[in-house]
Amino acid sequence: MMTRLKAERLARELPQWKLAAMADVHPFYVSQYERGLMAASPIHRERLARALGLTPGDLFDRWGFAIAVDEAAEKATHHI
Repeated sequence: MMTRLKAERLARELPQWKLAAMADVHPFYVSQYERGLMAASPIHRERLARALGLTPGDLFDRWGFAIAVDEAAEKATHHI
């Protein structure tokens, strides 16, 4: 499963550590959120979305989990 968070990061060719630095979030959390293992806090949702030029609703569901995407559609759209 790929999340929208990961797809957007990869589309921008950012490593996890770089996105984490841009969002002022520890890289551990970026990894956990991308894999759907942990819900993001509201502040982390806001910071990550802002770093990617998106809104939190573009990346996370109402509970704070990263939204899953259809990998085939993402690859076709973003050429990942």
